[in-house]
Amino acid sequence: MKDTNTKEISEELEQRIKPKGAPIAFKMVKTHEISKYKAIKKLRRKLTLCQVLKLVAIHEKTYRVDSRSLAACVFGPYILGFEGLPEKLKAKWLLGKKYTEEGYEKMINDIVHLPQGEYQEAIFGPLKDFYRLNISPDGVILTINPTQAYLLLGGYYDSEFKKPISAFNGHAACEIVAALVLGNHPWINIPCGGARAMAHVQDDEIWFGMSVKELESALTRIKEIDAKYPPQIYPLLTAGPHPRHPWTKLLGKDDV
Repeated sequence: MKDTNTKEISEELEQRIKPKGAPIAFKMVKTHEISKYKAIKKLRRKLTLCQVLKLVAIHEKTYRVDSRSLAACVFGPYILGFEGLPEKLKAKWLLGKKYTEEGYEKMINDIVHLPQGEYQEAIFGPLKDFYRLNISPDGVILTINPTQAYLLLGGYYDSEFKKPISAFNGHAACEIVAALVLGNHPWINIPCGGARAMAHVQDDEIWFGMSVKELESALTRIKEIDAKYPPQIYPLLTAGPHPRHPWTKLLGKDDV
């Protein structure tokens, strides 16, 4: 995949890995850069950051978002550095989640987030759209299952010999965006309760974040060994039914 672009990487990814929905690219935007991206549609609805990720993956549209776009959950704007957390959040968690004050402070400190005020907006869209818009992504997020993650991890490790990062505390899985911007990648997250409730994340879904360069390295290796999803690691498929399995007798032609 020498001299590839993000469109070709997206196509190769969808052919080899088949993620659930489009690969999600994103770009953090500082105040002086906002005018540069005015042509991109601003998301006016109040959603959660995890809903925006799912919206992009499923509907394959590109949007600009700010703190108002992400007002449905306090963690999204906080993680992207758009605004701080409201004071009343602590009381909610102490009461509703049975947290101690010390536990709450530890939980908040353990959520990866960008510096407050450094960015004012962000752009989220399908990776192939970023090629059309001539935008260099800060990272790419994939919705994949464990087997797809295994293929990507193997491809990446065998090309770079570096292990991925995962430091998830069970809350605010959208921190994956900040983690990638801060250079912590590849990054693996298990979607949190909010993502399952708000963005309808399914039981087998994992969020996998990489830089474009890392994604390209992984796909180059995967293509080199002619691997793809689903992988050819199921030899029992050609072995025939087990003779003593109860369903073999139920479904077969042999006598009782």
